[in-house]
Amino acid sequence: MSNSDRTELVRNLLQQEKYGVLSTLSIKHEGWPFGSATPYALTANGEPLIFVSSLAEHTRNMLNDRRVSLFIQDTATNANPQALARATLLGVVEAVSEDEVEDAAQRYLQRFPEAAQNFQLGDFRLLKMVVQNVRYIGGFGEMFWVSLNS
Repeated sequence: MSNSDRTELVRNLLQQEKYGVLSTLSIKHEGWPFGSATPYALTANGEPLIFVSSLAEHTRNMLNDRRVSLFIQDTATNANPQALARATLLGVVEAVSEDEVEDAAQRYLQRFPEAAQNFQLGDFRLLKMVVQNVRYIGGFGEMFWVSLNS
């Protein structure tokens, strides 16, 4: 399977799903992984967008250390979770640039219209995940790494 075919499998899973588990490095517990359920949308380039509050522990963790992972799993069936497609994305978060913020907000609101009221609050902001590597598992015996920064 070519790298572009592998990348396409990952992109399809990201587009199909809307929630994942975001893992950050804990400040409070000295670098231990800290996971939290996270809704996400995608930028025009397919990068995960997360909408965070400064009150959230994972936000404080990300502002201290930008390295994160995002775990996404196929939820389309009730099959054995070990047999379902899933991906762990490794990357860094960064603020959405001024020239991208309007498009990013529209993309996020298309997936999560209930978040509209939070966009009015100064406490929330959009971050994007710049993905560097992905571990994809398509089920038993189908697994590979995809490097997006090479």
